[in-house]
Amino acid sequence: IYVTSDGSYTFDHLSSGIYELRADKYSDPMNGVSTLDLVKIQKHLLGIKAFDNVYDYLASDANMSNGISAADLFAFRELILAVKTELSHGKSWRFIDATYEFENIHNPWPEMADAEVIELPLTKNAGNQDFRGVKLGDLNGTVQTFGGTNQVDPRSEHNLELKINDMLLVEDQVVEIPIYAKEVKALHGMQFTLESGSIEILDVKAGKLLVSKNNFALIDPQTMTFSWNNANGMDIGAEDVLMTLKLKAAKATKLGENLKISSGLTRAEAYVSDKLDIYGVDLTLSDGNDFVFELLQNVPNPFTEQTIIGFTLEQAGGYEVIIHDLAGKTLKVINGEGEKGFNSILLKNEFLPAGVLYY
Repeated sequence: IYVTSDGSYTFDHLSSGIYELRADKYSDPMNGVSTLDLVKIQKHLLGIKAFDNVYDYLASDANMSNGISAADLFAFRELILAVKTELSHGKSWRFIDATYEFENIHNPWPEMADAEVIELPLTKNAGNQDFRGVKLGDLNGTVQTFGGTNQVDPRSEHNLELKINDMLLVEDQVVEIPIYAKEVKALHGMQFTLESGSIEILDVKAGKLLVSKNNFALIDPQTMTFSWNNANGMDIGAEDVLMTLKLKAAKATKLGENLKISSGLTRAEAYVSDKLDIYGVDLTLSDGNDFVFELLQNVPNPFTEQTIIGFTLEQAGGYEVIIHDLAGKTLKVINGEGEKGFNSILLKNEFLPAGVLYY
């Protein structure tokens, strides 16, 4: 058999007889698959918008179980998050006889034994024996074929801006950082890669977005992939905490100099409005106008020689830190002038008794 880059194929030197033609493809399973496809599958499963063509049904059956279920969403999401590099059966495409007409487009699986085979009684040269390819997981036609020259990037010029409050971190400090977004209507989903430089990503906690362990993957301590969707769409306010990152600093550093959203493993994009417009996703830093007072856990804790107490101030000004024991006795008072935003003081274990201390 000889196959060209555009999918044309030729068999040479065949004798007369009855042949069956089938086609399979196993490479590049992630091609064309995104969280937007999960939105479309979920809308179908929930009866919000049912599929109206047979190929969406076939493309949605990730595990080739002859049906569509939450298991298919899970399998495709593992590809999106770069947790898996292929589907369980290894195939990335299904191929249907281009002339085959399904009797029931809403339940095509009983017919697949016939639809995937071209029966060819060969007595002379025969041409135009074509298959229609169905890319598993791609319901919006973004698969790149023929070297990627036949597709136009469907993203709009708009971006979903995620926002964090910038702050200084000290070595070994563990912090929880809320993520906000500018106001957006009908957010149906988003995905991205988060890179964190010298900061370790420990966990993600749910906020307005009800994320779970299935929505993110810690590829390594400084790389996280993320995929979330909501079939009904969700209105996001500027004050809503979408989710919270739990992070640990390997050294003294500034948060905003480390965190970056990219398309390194999972392409950064969001799906907005009932039209499911595709936005880019950016991470921006707060200008500092929304800092609030917060007293942070000392690091390290417990300590033997010294520890650092961190806190944020809404405005620059004086502060007072009081150290006392379990009985409430004042052991040490520290006064100083702090800056707007993050501040820290070094507390040395001089003249402090052993045991539990409060501040």
